[in-house]
This record gives sequence, C-alpha cells and structure tokens, in this order.
Amino acid sequence: WRGYEVVTSPPPSSGGAVLLAILGMLEHDKIEDMGPGSTEFTHLLIESMKKAFADRSVWFGDPAFVNNPLDKLLDPAYLAKRRAEISLTKAAHDVGPGDLVGEKLETTHFSIRDKTGMAISNTYTLNGSYGAGVVLKGTGILLNNEMDDFTSKVGTSNMFGLKQGSRNLIAPGKRPLSSMTPTLVFKGKDLVMVLGAPGGPTIINSVTQTIINRLVFKMNIQQAADFPRFHHQWQPDKIWWEPFGINPDTKKALLARGHIFGDEPRQFGDIEALAWDEDRGLWTGAADSRNGGAVVWE
Repeated sequence: WRGYEVVTSPPPSSGGAVLLAILGMLEHDKIEDMGPGSTEFTHLLIESMKKAFADRSVWFGDPAFVNNPLDKLLDPAYLAKRRAEISLTKAAHDVGPGDLVGEKLETTHFSIRDKTGMAISNTYTLNGSYGAGVVLKGTGILLNNEMDDFTSKVGTSNMFGLKQGSRNLIAPGKRPLSSMTPTLVFKGKDLVMVLGAPGGPTIINSVTQTIINRLVFKMNIQQAADFPRFHHQWQPDKIWWEPFGINPDTKKALLARGHIFGDEPRQFGDIEALAWDEDRGLWTGAADSRNGGAVVWE
C-alpha cells in the first residue's frame, strides 16, 4: 500500500481483510493533501468504512465452512469500483455489499519486536466484559462469550450493533467472525510497523486510521495512536466519534453532506504499536493514551 506491504490477520477474523479493503479504496486519493481531521478526508474514510463493513456482513465466515472470496474483495479493480461509487460531497445511506460475480475494551493486544528482528502482533479476547460471566469451577477461569460474534439470526444485531449474514451462522466446529486485526507493515523486506488494538469492530478502523496517520500524514507513532478517531460500521448508519475528535466545522460540513452522527461522543480503541523511525534509526513504541497500556524496553 503506497510502497508498503501490510501483513495482517486472515479469516476467521474479518479485521485484516476489512483493513486492506479500506486502505485499498484510498490507494489513489491524495489524502496527504486533505490533511488529518479535514472534512474531505473524514468524509472519504467514513464512506470507505461503510463499504468495507457492508462486504464484511455477507462475504465473511469461518473459512473451514464457507469460501471467503478475498481474491475478489481485495482485487484492485473491485476496490477501485467501490471507491468510484463514493460521492465526495454527499453521504450514502443505501450502502450495500458489493456484487461479486460468481459468489471492546475487554480484549488485549500486544506488539513485540526482539533484538533479532522477530516481531509478534497478537490480539486475544473474552469478547464481552467478563466474557460469558461464568467461571469454570475450581479454576478461576472465565469462559468467553465469543459465540456473540456469530450471526444468531440474519439481520439481527449482536452486542456491538453489527448485522451479519448467513455465512456466519452458527454450525458445529465453526469459528465465529471476529474483528481482531493484528498487523505487520513492511516496506520492501523491512518491517516498519507492528500494531493492533482491542475494541470489537472499532478495532478495524482504529488500526486503519493509525496506519494512515503514520504512513501518510507522517505522525510519530505516539501521535498516530493518540490522534482522535471516528468509526462507521455500515449498520447502524451512524458515525461514532470521540470527544473533540471532529472539529465543529468539519462536523457541520459532514452533516451538510448527509452524514448521520451518533447521539453522543464515545471513546474507543486502544492502539498498542511499534514503528521504525527512519530519521533517528531506531524503533519507537506507543501505548494508546486512552487506556492503561505501557511501552516496555529491555
């Protein structure tokens, strides 16, 4: 992507593919000229999020049970077509999945790189707060409620408000469709970023915005992680934003384009990241200031 190689998670997590789809739709836009926080960039990224999450709703599921057509969903021509459908002046409210011919804070993430160059981006979760709320007798171990990541009924929202399709319906031995997005970014053969986050479906857009902040807007990794974020997941058709995350003029302009905002701002995501600082010739780390993570060096 723009001279970088982005390596991220495959299905049954939807995170990696949705991340790559959003980035792919923005491949040829001059977002560096728009600037972070601008009306133009915010509008374009939100519309790209809508389309990527719409595709997530129907095309993804456990690859042991259904085909995930990543070759088509991530094909540059397909993403260019999806991008061409985006109006630069008006929000779309009838976004649907693309036509393919033929076919939260409870989560923990860590990003690690050692002196040999080995790097790990790892996300794991109980899903909801305290998981299923059940402790395995005699162990103190909480059971997860990851079943909520399945489609219980087509068209019915899960705990994160996600509406999902029939490919993600429950079946014996099937893995649910998560949003975890552990990611490595390479420039040529050189590793330049390691990152991930908790936050349910907001993980995908938190990682997306951090990559753009670092690689396109040239923020240092702490700035990239801390910069105010926004989130759109197709349904419900609302923009969720952080306190002070969208300036009043940008919000007014987005409303004029037909965008719909959630009732109140909320905080989301918790980026934990490493990035190679080419100017200083060293690795830098960032623990998102939103929560209680930490950067540790040995």
